[in-house]
Amino acid sequence: MADTAEKKGGLGIVGGWFKALATGIVGLTSGAVIMYLSPLVDRVIKPAKPVANFGVQIDGQKVTFINQAEGHEGWWDFGDGSPLQPFTPEQKTFTHDYGRLGAYKARLMLRNLIGEENQREVAVQIDGGQAKTLAIDKLDVQPLEANRFAPATFRIAAKVTSADLCIWACGSDHPLDVVTDPPDTQERYVTFAKPGQYVIKLAAVQGKQIVERDQLVVVEPSPVAAALAVVHVQYQAAWYKTSQKEHVVKVAFPAKVNGTTHAFSQEVLPEPGALFTTAEFTQAAPPAYIRNAKLAVNKDDGKVVLSGEFLPGKWDAKAGNPQWVTVVRATQQQTGKSVVKAIEPIAKRLTDMPGTTMIPLPKLGPNWKIQQRQVQVELYDGNQPVWQKSQMPQKASMYFYSHPCLVTATDMGDQLRIDVQPDTSGPPVWPNKK
Repeated sequence: MADTAEKKGGLGIVGGWFKALATGIVGLTSGAVIMYLSPLVDRVIKPAKPVANFGVQIDGQKVTFINQAEGHEGWWDFGDGSPLQPFTPEQKTFTHDYGRLGAYKARLMLRNLIGEENQREVAVQIDGGQAKTLAIDKLDVQPLEANRFAPATFRIAAKVTSADLCIWACGSDHPLDVVTDPPDTQERYVTFAKPGQYVIKLAAVQGKQIVERDQLVVVEPSPVAAALAVVHVQYQAAWYKTSQKEHVVKVAFPAKVNGTTHAFSQEVLPEPGALFTTAEFTQAAPPAYIRNAKLAVNKDDGKVVLSGEFLPGKWDAKAGNPQWVTVVRATQQQTGKSVVKAIEPIAKRLTDMPGTTMIPLPKLGPNWKIQQRQVQVELYDGNQPVWQKSQMPQKASMYFYSHPCLVTATDMGDQLRIDVQPDTSGPPVWPNKK
């Protein structure tokens, strides 16, 4: 098995087509090609969507923010507990002093006249360190068995940092797999049915940057016929995505209030097709002119309701029209339609004859709500199939190495247990074959 190698900025000689495909996917997901169906009508009737874009230049504890955004109104959140600063489209640069060392997250939150929102978050490191950059930290490929005889299954363990999506390519016999919102740690199995050399490739993508690693595996022809199990796993599941977003909420109050208090209630809406699950204030306490401020998540429609009381007597009239601007951090969940997902089959030889063989069952991965799982096993005596039924064998009679035996397969959750015992109704002889 060849050593792994990391290559940044391009795939080089091996897999040039892979880079072209990955770059095409990046172009489609980066938003650069998104446009309105009718630009002329939208320009007249519908305002442009806000684009929260900015750069930073760090000089000691002072950070210069470079405004490259497009939006009607919004707020800067420097992530250090300081008050929110209103967004001014005409202000192209300004400086913020963080005051002390540490890691912060600066955010720009924008919206247009019809309430469409957009935000960008940038990590700001004041202690002289650097923010995490895109990387494939590990790509480890190990055979499921000590030998690499066809069919051979390999376990792949990968670790990535700061990837927006991952692209897997495991040869022409396996479809390209694009994983959005990938976890930092990934595990999968891949089975090669025929002898030969195969290249397992992983590309991690962040914006327009691509980092890749690949590893060569060699599958050898089997020298002898063997007892073999091939396990198929199929899931009925729905994909879901959980994300956390901060919403700038501005509550306006009447200029004149009858009485000493004014009760208010305002809704914060999730994205289409999503539901809020939790909500909290990002500030420690509301200002003095707000009392009994609270957030509640409506379980029926997934909205967040902000409510409380405005105390006009504590409002400074010099500050203009009475209003309260706060930031609500809400967690929302989007759930897709239920689909059927067939996982890569796993092949393993039954070397303990008679005895027990444990076979790992592939998992579906994170961000899936599993509704049902089906496990099916095929058994072979050399090239001869001896069990290909949809149900699991339970003390099923069959022949291995020309001798009768009883086979039972048991789903153990994360493994499949296969027990092979001599059939006592036949000749009491069992060959010592491995």
